[in-house]
Amino acid sequence: MLQQRSLLRSGRGSHCSRGLVQHRIARAPLQCNAKDKAETAEKVPVRFRIRKKIEYGERLKIVGNQAALGSWDVSKALELKWHEGDLWVGSAEVPVKQDIEFKVRLL
Repeated sequence: MLQQRSLLRSGRGSHCSRGLVQHRIARAPLQCNAKDKAETAEKVPVRFRIRKKIEYGERLKIVGNQAALGSWDVSKALELKWHEGDLWVGSAEVPVKQDIEFKVRLL
């Protein structure tokens, strides 16, 4: 079973090390301009990309401490979609300026 845990701080910008475990996101709030005034977003998108060859019929999920990641319930976790080259991709909207913990689960 593939099981790894990461901690990240949601915000704008990102830096990912090689591999699945270490992810870091800057703490600056995401801002957009609407009718000449900036509005601060309450959530930001986080994109997960994992290159992993697995057996046919198996799948990868991201389970974590946020509702968008299933609140540690694997049955509600974010299921990643397979792409050419054994690349698994998914995204979730997570709250700004909150610690995000997650694991990659092979099912």
